[in-house]
Amino acid sequence: MWQAISGGVIALLLSIIAFFLKLLVQDIKSMSTEISKLKEAVVRMETELAMVKSMLLKYPNLINKKIMRLWGSKIGDS
Repeated sequence: MWQAISGGVIALLLSIIAFFLKLLVQDIKSMSTEISKLKEAVVRMETELAMVKSMLLKYPNLINKKIMRLWGSKIGDS
């Protein structure tokens, strides 16, 4: 009788462990997809940042003129 009870308890504990392992695997899979989306977004932002940086370096006078037109003075004038 003691063996039957201990066998049942062990089976119950193993099924609980299996349930939580299944949830863990599902979370890891969803986290993997979210990480891949995040990587794509970072690559896109890095590309946009490089483009903006090149424009800032290529056309500093044009940008300064636009800023003067918006605020009426150059950057740094207080």
